[in-house]
Amino acid sequence: MKKEKFLLMLLLVSCMVFISFLTYASDIPRALRLEDVKDRLPAIRNQVPYGNCWAHSVIGTMETSLIWKEGLANTIDLSEPHLTYYATTVIFLTTRYG
Repeated sequence: MKKEKFLLMLLLVSCMVFISFLTYASDIPRALRLEDVKDRLPAIRNQVPYGNCWAHSVIGTMETSLIWKEGLANTIDLSEPHLTYYATTVIFLTTRYG
């Protein structure tokens, strides 16, 4: 039961990211060079102590969207551990306490 709810939550988050991507897909250029966009990308992170690649991919996508669309500095740093904690806690509480 926990696994099904976790997978459902992961699917929901993935759909939200995909829909967000489709919204801005028309603004994406046909070709990019790293030299042209490296100041508009978030920093590379190491997920070794956490092992939650799904959270890193979601947060990285959100950070990139905020940098490109909202004009924020590429020093923005959203928290992968917070996403992992809250996503798994909500799933645990809803499966245990209804």
